[in-house]
Amino acid sequence: MTGEFVGVLEHLKGLSPNHVYFLTSKVVVMRGYEYYAQGRLEAYSWDRTRTALSAIVRGSLRYTVRVTADQGTLAYSCNCPGWSQATQCKHVICVLLTTVNLLKPDTFQMSDSNVNRRDLLERQLMAGSKSPSSTPTSNSPGPAKFEVTLGIRDGRGEVMVSNHGVLCQSVLGMPTELALLLRSIQDPAWSTHEGIQNFLNHHGHRHPLFVETGQERIPVEWYPSATYTTKTELNLVGDEVRIAARCVRYGEVLGSALTVMGFVVDVKARRLSPLEYEGGWQAYDVLYEQSRRAEFIRPHDLLNGPLIVAKE
Repeated sequence: MTGEFVGVLEHLKGLSPNHVYFLTSKVVVMRGYEYYAQGRLEAYSWDRTRTALSAIVRGSLRYTVRVTADQGTLAYSCNCPGWSQATQCKHVICVLLTTVNLLKPDTFQMSDSNVNRRDLLERQLMAGSKSPSSTPTSNSPGPAKFEVTLGIRDGRGEVMVSNHGVLCQSVLGMPTELALLLRSIQDPAWSTHEGIQNFLNHHGHRHPLFVETGQERIPVEWYPSATYTTKTELNLVGDEVRIAARCVRYGEVLGSALTVMGFVVDVKARRLSPLEYEGGWQAYDVLYEQSRRAEFIRPHDLLNGPLIVAKE
């Protein structure tokens, strides 16, 4: 039990002030900041087992925000009518800003000049660290080892951020550039493609990159100078037309190419590069759909001969 509590406090100590920006919308963050600036957090308390922290925030009524650690990730809840797991609320933001300031006073100036109130809140917050019955143990895996993986699953692209091989669901302890990337993955209001594009353009060499195809996981290097375009290749073979979607650079076809989320993977060179133009595959898409309706195609019509899709 003590280990769970220590996890809560250690997570709070390691919380970045930027964390709040990835929890909810800008409007909610600003309202929470106003509550923080007005000193609306009135009191902290720990539950009997010291594994959950509660905070009373004064709004139109007094609401209780609860902070716990779930499988190494901070979880929040509030009993106000506006709270949801997806959007959080201004009371949660107020609690996090106040708590970060109490644990790390140099982060920013405390809004409330009442020293006695600050001391009281600090004592209440740190009260749970007193655990006479046992000594906390640490299960820390050591220094962070973040990795970014672009995956191809069921024909669709996805982006994953992991630390020591464990998929990240929280921005806790995460560098800002990865926190922004994770937000773009999790929040439907953000563009995942823009998020990964911005990350690669500014931080493409900072963290290990991988591409996962379902059969293998390929380490790749971000190589922005090699931009590719697309072409549809048509070969007439007897009575058949063979079509293929190709990635082309300076007129040369890349034979060992994979595409994922608007990027090209040169499997042989293990490089990840931008895909400059995808419009060259429009003809491929149309012809491919035609080939799937082969049973309705007249066999002697030169333009509608059976099509074979090259799988390369």
